[in-house]
This record gives sequence, C-alpha cells and structure tokens, in this order.
Amino acid sequence: MSVSPPESQPSAPCPEQAAPTSEPPLPALLDHLTDAFLTVDADWRLTYLNPSAAALLDRPREELRGARLWDLPLFSRAPLRSRCTSAVAEDCTAKFTLHTASDRALDVRAYPLARGLALFVEDVTDRVAARRALEAAKEDAERANERKATFFSNVTHDLRTPLTSIIGSVEMLAPHVPDAHQDSVQRIERSAQRLLATINSVLNLSKLETGAVTPDWERIDLADEVLGTAEIFRPQAAEQNISLNTEVNPPHIAVDLDPTLLHRILDNLVSNALKFTDAGGTVTLRAQATEAAVVLKVADTGVGIDEAFLPHLFESFARGDEADAQRGSGLGLPITKRLTELMGGTIHVESESGVGTTVTVRFTRSPHICKDSPHD
Repeated sequence: MSVSPPESQPSAPCPEQAAPTSEPPLPALLDHLTDAFLTVDADWRLTYLNPSAAALLDRPREELRGARLWDLPLFSRAPLRSRCTSAVAEDCTAKFTLHTASDRALDVRAYPLARGLALFVEDVTDRVAARRALEAAKEDAERANERKATFFSNVTHDLRTPLTSIIGSVEMLAPHVPDAHQDSVQRIERSAQRLLATINSVLNLSKLETGAVTPDWERIDLADEVLGTAEIFRPQAAEQNISLNTEVNPPHIAVDLDPTLLHRILDNLVSNALKFTDAGGTVTLRAQATEAAVVLKVADTGVGIDEAFLPHLFESFARGDEADAQRGSGLGLPITKRLTELMGGTIHVESESGVGTTVTVRFTRSPHICKDSPHD
C-alpha cells in the first residue's frame, strides 16, 4: 500500500519578506511643510497650495484655488512678477527676498514646471530682524570701543605729560638736594615712575581690548629673544641679589611671531618674577620647542600666589594682598594673556604660596627648528 505524501502547507511569510509600506502621496507630504508651497499653471492660476500657503495668504484654501497669482496682494508687486515670469521664460530657478508692506521678510524660491511654476515661500522675518539687531549691536559695540579708546588715549596723554615733567624735574633737582632729604626725593621719583607705568599699562590694555593691536608676523629665533631678554634684566637681578638663569632647547628655534608683542610678553613675565622674588632667590627663563609647539617658561622661587587667588589672576587690577598691591598695578598678567592670545597662544600659571611661581606660554602652531644656526 502506497502512502501519499502529506500536502504541503503554505508557510507564514517572514517579517523581512512582508510587503513594504507604501510611500505617502506627495500632496500629503507637502501639506505638512512649515514653508508655504504653491503651484500655478501657465495662466498663473493657483492649482495647489498647502495649509502654510493658505495661512500666509490669510484665506481659505478653497477660495484660493483657481485664483490668479497676481491678483493676490502678497504677489501683486511688480518686482516679484518680473522675477517669476523670467524664471518661466528662461527655464531657470529664481531666488529672492520679498519685503512686504507689513515689514515681513519672505524668502521666495521659484522653480519652473512643464506648464507653470512652483513656489516655496519661507517667512524669515524673525531671522532678518535678529541679523539686523546683531549688526546694530556690533556697530554700537564698535562705536563704544572707539569712544573708550579715545577716552583712554586722551586721559593717559593728559596724565603722562605732567608726570614726565615731574620725573624730569626730580632727576634734575636730586644732585642739589641735601643728603638728609635724598630718601624723600627717591620716594617721589619711584612713585611717579610707578604711576607712569600704570598709566601706560591701562593704555596698552585698552588698545588690546578694542582690537587696536594686530600682530606683525616675522620669522625670529626664539632662543635669541630669550637670551637677549635675560641680558636686559641681568643688571636688575644682580642689584636685587637674584640669580637669573636661562635654558634653551634646542639652541636655535625659528618661529613666526610678532617680535614686539613677544618682547612685551617676556618683559612682563621677567619683570613680574623679579618683582616678587626676594634677595637670594632664582628666576629661570626657559625656551623649548617640539614639532607641535613652542613653549616659554618663566619660573621663580618667589613669594608664590595663594591658591584662592589663582582663578582671579588674569582679571584687570586684581591683586592678591596688601604686599602685592605695593609691588604692582595688577595689569601685567592680564596684558600678557591678551598679547599671547593675540598670537594664537595660551598661558598657564602654576604657583604655591611661599615656594614660587611658573608661568607657561605655549604657541601651538608648529615651529621650524633651526638645525643650521646662523651663529655657527
């Protein structure tokens, strides 16, 4: 007896074999656009508009279908009509901004069709208003900076002139003043010099903040600059009984920087280090270079900076305690930071009260390391 094979049962469709979901029709997608979209035929009559277009025109869709485009107040302007007719005649896309009588700004994009035109209209009123407000604020800020720069320039000039006269007069009188009053003469001169230095710092900071200073790039030997700075300050260090050391590696480093701005950075850092280091201490200038960065370090064994004051170190006129107030104006490091950033660098300070301070200036652009020294 033969046995018939069992009838095959239809297998259940695999999930991955299920029929794909049909795409929603194009009008349904257009109806959900936030931008206004409408089409016109060859007679410039509306054949389709989405709800956003009806809202823009402030009329029901049913009333608008079949209406002539140029009969609608929003599209009745001659420039818009000219742009649209040109797009159809030349078969090219037209893009322009339409400013309405109610101060609305509309970005219009017109696309030619086989028989007619499609229009996308985006309301950019808020965007245009924000851009104008930003431009106005920028202009106001620039004018304020110009007034600020002019004010500081005038004030510093008015103060520097009599101060310079005072310093010159004191220097002329000093040889003729009895020894018993020489201390008073020196105090007058030191006070005037300190005030003059503060005025110059305020002016320099003002110029930096108003963008009046721009780098003048040159290829320089960083090692030479560091060694040269040390030689300038060596007499002052010797007078204060402070050891002034230098370390450069490699011995010659070619890099593109503004030499004038670099000199101000070095002068500020070394001057600060000497100012806050007592007799018997050490100040060390280091220049290092790798393929990725150029690094300047000025380290001292001075009084150090209290940890609580470190976050405020680069604030203008910020000074730690009464002793610091007697030694400086609080502008040296803020100016140094702005000069460093102006040349694309960074500055970092590590310090421990009673131990010393190390200031690190890093320029991240890759330096060219001189292998053949011009001095060899």
